[in-house]
Amino acid sequence: MALKPVDTQRLERLKADIERLQLRFPVTTIAEKMGIYKGTVSSFLSGRIPVSDNLLKKFYAAFGKELKKSSAPQAKERQEVSSSQTEVELLKSMDNKIAAILEALNKLVGSE
Repeated sequence: MALKPVDTQRLERLKADIERLQLRFPVTTIAEKMGIYKGTVSSFLSGRIPVSDNLLKKFYAAFGKELKKSSAPQAKERQEVSSSQTEVELLKSMDNKIAAILEALNKLVGSE
């Protein structure tokens, strides 16, 4: 029986999620928590066998809560960056308005 070709997008998404978990020993931890062999985990991650729907279900059942926790700080960080960018844009706008007011005042003072 021939195996399906490896879906590289699915594999890369899985690897990215594993990376976000910041596991000290990822293959061992995943195998133990999912109840599968380390060799099986290694085969999935190396692309020797395709990432199945069943594997994904088991993985996200085992690590879903931890992944949600790890994405909360990233979302907050993105929001803070967005807020900082908005503040910078606001300050630039205020600076431009102040410069225009000073220019108008200088013209008034200069015309007297």
